[in-house]
Amino acid sequence: MRFKYFLLALVLAVELPSLGQNLGMPLDYLISLSGNYAALRKNHFHMGLDFRTDNKENLRILSVEDGYVSRVVVSPNGYGKAIYVHHPQIGLTSIYAHLNAFRPDIEAWLDQVQYALKRNTIDTSFTRPRFDVRKGEHLAFSGNTGSSEGPHLHFEIRNLRTEKTINPLHYYTQIEDTIQPLLSKILFYHYEGESIFIHSFPKEDVHKQTLEINSGSVGIGISAMDKMNNTPNTFGIYAFRLYEDNKLIYQFKLDSLDFRWQSHIKATSDYGLGISDVYKGFFENCSFNLTDSNSKNGIIYLNKGDNKYIRLEVYDFKGNMSSVDFNLTTTADFFADKSRQINCQQEQILTDQKSFQIMIPSKGLAENYTIEYTLEKLATNEVFKMTVLDSSVAALKPYQLSYFIPKDQVDATKLYLETRGDNRLKTYTGIIQDNALTFPKVKNYGLLIVKYDKKSPIISPELIRKTNKVIFSAKDEESGIGEYQLYIEGLWRKLYYDEKNNQFVYSIISSDKGKKVKALLEIADQVGNKNSKTMEILF
Repeated sequence: MRFKYFLLALVLAVELPSLGQNLGMPLDYLISLSGNYAALRKNHFHMGLDFRTDNKENLRILSVEDGYVSRVVVSPNGYGKAIYVHHPQIGLTSIYAHLNAFRPDIEAWLDQVQYALKRNTIDTSFTRPRFDVRKGEHLAFSGNTGSSEGPHLHFEIRNLRTEKTINPLHYYTQIEDTIQPLLSKILFYHYEGESIFIHSFPKEDVHKQTLEINSGSVGIGISAMDKMNNTPNTFGIYAFRLYEDNKLIYQFKLDSLDFRWQSHIKATSDYGLGISDVYKGFFENCSFNLTDSNSKNGIIYLNKGDNKYIRLEVYDFKGNMSSVDFNLTTTADFFADKSRQINCQQEQILTDQKSFQIMIPSKGLAENYTIEYTLEKLATNEVFKMTVLDSSVAALKPYQLSYFIPKDQVDATKLYLETRGDNRLKTYTGIIQDNALTFPKVKNYGLLIVKYDKKSPIISPELIRKTNKVIFSAKDEESGIGEYQLYIEGLWRKLYYDEKNNQFVYSIISSDKGKKVKALLEIADQVGNKNSKTMEILF
């Protein structure tokens, strides 16, 4: 089986302001981590630390240094409810995400703004300080909002000027880790043409051995993870070094990453293999080293008769290290088929001239792939379906898909795009122009389906009542929830949409408490199908 991708790497001179500055802890609770910086996720790098809250919510969140609130976000997904604090004296910004609520004065301001604008979501940055904070001062309450998979605090540190994320462990030397990383498997890839997976070996089968492979240019990957003290969770590694005949030919060290590089996760790792926590020790024609701008590309070139000594070293942030060394030789009898490959340095257009066109930007793919696609059999409500490349391929830049609308097609405004990959479903709405429905920023390869959504969202007749809250349930099984509004006796009320649980939370305001009222809930999906429900509620 062939797997396509490329590898991890580049960060110019890493700027880490105020190193040696000890920041305060962001959580008023026993400190234990559940996720570390730059850990590999299926569709992104983890850009901060996750602090465990033992499945509890409403723990006190504290400012880690003097500063002022610079941004407040309320979103149904992503970071959910989040607060950003600038620390000008040390050149950093701290971020606290998946919150349940902000402290009372910030909540009061937020209520005022959202009710004035009649907006359920908000993303506001402050041009001048409004809420000054001191180190250790209460900011918010922990929660499980947004795309969180359970109650915890997601915490980030960023360079205030560049907004690049910084590994927070630089500022928390007291977090203990005396356990060395686990290096479990060594993986090999043909590099000629496209990178094609060859084989993986357990570390113990490779150490001090000589391996013969049938390739003249080899990329090496590893499966590795880390453990830390005082937590049952597993973590990503911090650094990786690859030596050929005692010369360093590739390394990464995860100190700082740019959010613009999140799309490189599939070029850095390889989830297509079904092997956990794979880090590639090489990069491709159109990729780069995310953490070391001076790194060589990590490719090992072998001629018949060569016997090269290879050493791999894996580190955690505290310097605990695991390693393996072995020798490589080759039969030199692998020859790549380059007859249908594209040049990833150039823009590519893929079309059948009648039903679709795909435009892949220059350096939108990591390597010189052979572009393969198939048109698939349609199911109910589907008007177009294709598979292009596969879902393990990194879209380094979004690409554009245009579906050519037939003249006899009706209700084109109800069409949307669905992509499936990484065990996730993602939907896009498009723009109709010149008899084409165009989706300008598609971020996944693999299965692409253009389909109808003629169903309105479903609103549950049952309510969930909690202290000072009423929770409505609704879902949309096609294009997804778009707009949503709640009216009490004809007056707009603020809702928080908990996307992952299909719930809409109304925090009862004082003027509604103790009353029997008429409530109207209106919900529309992404293509404009609407549903509403009127109910009488005793608050």
